[in-house]
Amino acid sequence: MKEIWKEIENYEGYYKVSNLGRVKSVDRFVLDTLGRLQHRKGKLKAQTLNQDGYLTVKLSKNGVDERIAVHILVGKAFVNGYFEGAEINHKDFDRTNNVFTNLEWVTHCDNVSYSITHGRHISSIKDYKGENNPNYQNHKLSAKYKNDKELAKIKQGRKGKANGMAKSITMVVPNGEDIKFSYIGECAEYLIQNKISRTQKINAVRTAIKKAINENRLYCGFQFIIN
Repeated sequence: MKEIWKEIENYEGYYKVSNLGRVKSVDRFVLDTLGRLQHRKGKLKAQTLNQDGYLTVKLSKNGVDERIAVHILVGKAFVNGYFEGAEINHKDFDRTNNVFTNLEWVTHCDNVSYSITHGRHISSIKDYKGENNPNYQNHKLSAKYKNDKELAKIKQGRKGKANGMAKSITMVVPNGEDIKFSYIGECAEYLIQNKISRTQKINAVRTAIKKAINENRLYCGFQFIIN
């Protein structure tokens, strides 16, 4: 495949990205500390993995550094179909393979559904609870809830099954074992913790689940059934 280079949006004259997933600085003249023009030869930029396993690159302009995911740069330059709120899906599930033919713009829900359908999502694990859940002993979400005034009101009330009115709910997992929850709030927290829902507002997720049930449709690739 022939390598094609395009300038990076907002970094024109500074950096380019290729359809094969490489990033380089471009030849340019810069002022040194004495105000003299010096020629700076372009070179390939080093890429590093972030905590989610995506390759990132550091770009600098006017003394300001920014670290950007390489798949986003390739997607915006070479992949058609971008829309507001779109995410990049790696078709082969290799987050380091940023060749443009391996990328596509999708919604968050479609991104999750793609992984679920191919058995690559956390929800495909038979027993997702306890130590089998990668978010085991992760307290980031609970800390966020403590700072969420809206959620604090919920916490002060009798939560979930404690109020005696809650109904259990089943999440139907394609190509996997269905997951059962004691109440809808527990299901909503699971979707948030495992980054299935795009928002981390528990009320919004609860409402979306209820709406999907009432309209008999999927939410983020799942079907939900009130037991």
